[in-house]
Amino acid sequence: MEGGDTTEVTGAPTTRSNTSRAERAFKPTTRFSQETSDQTSDRTSGTNGESRRVIPEASSNNDGKPSNTSDQLSLILQLLQNQAKVVEQQGRMIEQQGRMIEQQGKMIEEQGRRLEGHMKDTKAQFAAINERVDHMNDRFVAIDQQLLALNERLNALVNAGTPLGINGAAPLSYAGVLRSNLKSSPAGTTSQGTPVTNICSMNPSSSASQQGAAASPSISIDFSGSESTTYRTDKPGAVRRRIDDALAGQEATGDIKCGGISRNPKDANKFKVFFGDEGQVQTVRQHNEWLTTRFPGAKLLAEQWYPVRIDGVYKFAVLNDSHSTKVKEEAVKQVGDENGVAIHKIQWLSKPNSDKTYGSMVMYLARREDAIKLLQRGMVDIEGETAFARRYERRVGPVRCYKCHQFNHIAARCPSPVDVCGRCAESGHTARDCTSTTTKCVTCGGHHSTYDRNCRIYRMEKEKYATHHHE
Repeated sequence: MEGGDTTEVTGAPTTRSNTSRAERAFKPTTRFSQETSDQTSDRTSGTNGESRRVIPEASSNNDGKPSNTSDQLSLILQLLQNQAKVVEQQGRMIEQQGRMIEQQGKMIEEQGRRLEGHMKDTKAQFAAINERVDHMNDRFVAIDQQLLALNERLNALVNAGTPLGINGAAPLSYAGVLRSNLKSSPAGTTSQGTPVTNICSMNPSSSASQQGAAASPSISIDFSGSESTTYRTDKPGAVRRRIDDALAGQEATGDIKCGGISRNPKDANKFKVFFGDEGQVQTVRQHNEWLTTRFPGAKLLAEQWYPVRIDGVYKFAVLNDSHSTKVKEEAVKQVGDENGVAIHKIQWLSKPNSDKTYGSMVMYLARREDAIKLLQRGMVDIEGETAFARRYERRVGPVRCYKCHQFNHIAARCPSPVDVCGRCAESGHTARDCTSTTTKCVTCGGHHSTYDRNCRIYRMEKEKYATHHHE
């Protein structure tokens, strides 16, 4: 019995104890099941339009950190996605900035082309301005020379005692005054009643005599080769009488009289003989038997030419090309016929320059009357275009090459194979193509243009030239 009681008693508590433990073990599970059921019910009710939170929040530990690895990975993935979006936005900004830089580069390139075009236009304008300045300088020089010539004429008229500008008429040259006195006065007297004989001989050293000689028709005779040696010491009056006798001894020149005579101050064997007009001069030259028969060994010097300077000439009307100064063969006759004058020769004065289309030249006329006509008119027609005439003044100075800028030779005979710049003294280009900002003289190396007339080398060469030609 005891054993059975003990067994029964012992077994009963043991069963209750085990049951309590099982209940305690299953209670949380039952609670979780109930919560899950409630959440399912909530999701079901959410389909009917109620806004409820159906996703449970991630569980966290006591520190507030995610306890689930997948959640951490989700956060990292979200951060990476955000960073990727930022990088993508920055890439688009960089691409946009690249396009803006490319557009700015194109704009700068276009502005560079425009500036280059403006620079070319400006350079062409400067070249045109320089050409106009050169032309104006030529005109100013011409005006100065005309003023000097007018002053000389006024001095000659004052020295001759002739009234100026009678009845508003323009003052005449000294030779013109002599001719007007001969025409307006009774035969054999001047306006003051003193006897005259055509044009008498004058002092060759005076400015009035040189001006009258230049304006009067004449011939020059050289007696240095004559058999007689007395001409060097004979008085001009005695030589003049011999010339008159020689002219009277020939039928063609019997009516021609010597109007005046002048000895060359530098060579006593040379005489200039004056006549009344150009017709007498041409007759004396064409029929020179009076000279060969009465003065054996003597000779007539070259025929006198009358130079007139012409400015503002369109160079292609008279020159073969723009790189030389060679005049067209037909230009002499064409210009002479167009202006009704006889021209012996045309010589181009301006420098060879392909950038300039206008320049200056000198025409050597055969008749003094033609030269006076052009100078009085002041204009010359060349292929229908007007150029301007003025007195030609031969420039006295040393010969200089415009290729290498050295002295005593010309560009056509220059030994230098390349051009030398007259502005910077460098070889291989000319002054008109020079871009250097440095100025240097080719001849002396000084800091000035090679064309500066104050250059010490140029002054030395000019002095040597003047001394040599004076002797």
